[in-house]
Amino acid sequence: MHSGAIIRVFCVDGPCEGLRYLNPDTGRVLFSDVAEAERAVYKVRDEETSGTIFGTYPTAYFDRFDPPIT
Repeated sequence: MHSGAIIRVFCVDGPCEGLRYLNPDTGRVLFSDVAEAERAVYKVRDEETSGTIFGTYPTAYFDRFDPPIT
């Protein structure tokens, strides 16, 4: 995976639960309508996947809140 990639993951906890787009370099959630999403950082477990009706995706767990990107 190259820098600047966007991946789709299944967030199992935290403020952005469900299928989300994530920047794997920073762990930040992208394109979300959740107010706290721009501060939410998730860690992806590549070896763990979650199945949904839309397919199977890497599993991501909430890590922390960071200041918003300015």
